Parts: sequence; C-alpha cells; structure tokens
Amino acid sequence: MKNQSTKNPLEIFVRHKNAANLLMVLLILFGVWGMSKLNRQFFPSLEVGVISVEMSWSGASADDIRKNLLQVVEPTVRFLDGVKSMSSTAREGRGTITLEYERNTDMRTAEAQAEEAVAAITNLPEDAEKPEINRPKFFDPIADIGISGPFPESTLRQFARDIRDGLLDAGVDRVTFTGYRSREIRVLVDDAKLRQLGLTTADLSRIIASNTLDKPSGSLEGGVEAQIRAIAKDVNTTELANMEIRTSPNGEKLLLGDVATIEDGYDKDQTVGYMRGEQAIQLSVSRSATADTIESFEKMNGYLEKIRAEMPA
Repeated sequence: MKNQSTKNPLEIFVRHKNAANLLMVLLILFGVWGMSKLNRQFFPSLEVGVISVEMSWSGASADDIRKNLLQVVEPTVRFLDGVKSMSSTAREGRGTITLEYERNTDMRTAEAQAEEAVAAITNLPEDAEKPEINRPKFFDPIADIGISGPFPESTLRQFARDIRDGLLDAGVDRVTFTGYRSREIRVLVDDAKLRQLGLTTADLSRIIASNTLDKPSGSLEGGVEAQIRAIAKDVNTTELANMEIRTSPNGEKLLLGDVATIEDGYDKDQTVGYMRGEQAIQLSVSRSATADTIESFEKMNGYLEKIRAEMPA
C-alpha cells in the first residue's frame, strides 16, 4: 500500500507556489555568491611535482661537493614519502639534488618534510652554507611594463626598483626584471707590481673580502633568540682604491689603487634591453595561483595611474 505521507517534489511545488519562488531566489543567491568567489585567470594553475635541494660550499671542487654534500644528503631525502626519482649534479662550489614526486602528491607537505629531513642532518662541513629547499611555484603573467629614456643605466635601475616596490606594496604578487644588469666593480691588477711587492691576487681577494663581506657575530639567547651580524656597507670605486693593503715599518701605506685599476660598471654577460633605440628595463607582473587576475591587474593599473598623476606635466 502506498504511503500517503510521501509526496512527489513536483506535487509540493504545485500545492505550494511560493516554494518554487523561494528555491529560485536561493539558487540566484548561491550563484551570485559563487561568482564572487570565482578565481579569474588567463591560464589554469599548474603545480610541478619537483623539489630541489641547493647546497653551496665556497672553494670546493665538484668532487668535494659530491663526496661531502651530495652523498650525505641523498640517503636522507631519497626515500621521503612520494619521491619517484632523484638526480644530482655537482659543480665547483655548488651542488643540487632534484626530487621528482608522484602525481597527486601534496607538494606543500612534501616541501615541509624535505625541510625537516635536511635540517636534521648534522654531519655537513662546517664552512658549507645551510642547504636551501626550493619548490617551483606557479605564477600567471598579467602584463609587461617597459621603462626607457635618455637616462644613465643607474637611473633606470633606480626607477625600476621604485616601480617594483610600489607594485608589491599595492598588492601585486610578483615582479621580475629583464634587462636589469647586476652591478659589477672590476679590479684590474698589475701583475708586475704585485710580483715586486711580493703579493698575489689571492692576497688581494682576501683583503677585499674581509672589508666588504657580511660577518656573523654569533647569537643572543634568552626569551627571544636573535642572531647578530655585521653588515658590510656598499663600497664605490674611490673607497676601494683607498683600501689599505699593507703598511710598511716607516708608516707608509700601500693602497689597492696603487696596484690595480678599479672600474665601476655592470655585468657584460647579462641581457641589455632596448626600446625605441634607448636602453630599457622590462618589468613582468605576475599573480600567484590563489590571486584573481582581474583584481591583480586593477591593483597594478591603479598604482601606474597614481605615478602618472604625480609626474610633472
């Protein structure tokens, strides 16, 4: 016998006309809410199942890197959860271990596990730098901005840095440079003078490094642990030329500028950009996987409009 209390949904809507209207209103509200949460983007997000362990050991040969770094770290990371394959490369001063993971592996968890495993290794060389764990992260390009003009390269670099910092402060996730060459100070040594003075290029390198490198000074322990480090200031060609190399018994000082020519410039091996016949730097603006493309573009455009408004007519 059919249960009289069971009603067909269509019968309910026929008997109660307001129920259909209420359902339609709810569907519209949920649809509007869903659209507000929709992440708009040009390309689908892509997560690469790869993690790399980067290691540095200044002055070490490729064989030393392999024996003292790679062979120590490899057994620790090879059998982490989800690792499908492992490859290693060693070159002078640096070594890299690349871990490829199984499909559908949670890469955030995998990155945390790799960091924990590497941090537990205690038998690495004391003068080797702490290994770094890197995971490729997805960024979707939004726009490219080019800046150029009749300015020296140092001025263009400053403009590019100011615009990058402003865009990041405005909420843009990532800004990268193209045509932004690294500053490079070249010390051209006169070998004949060095031989006369009983010096070598290694001596000069050690003296320059001791006066220009950051120096760790230990740590403070207590309620809040803090690391102390002496930060070396940026030097120019004049300061380098006046750097003291040696002092004779009679008090006469030998300066770096007495045995070398010092030139301030930029890395000649890096890319130089041009726009309309003038040197240029390109800023590539990107969003992260969780950011909205339209909102990121509006943040970028709003900052650029602010810059245009502040420029003299």
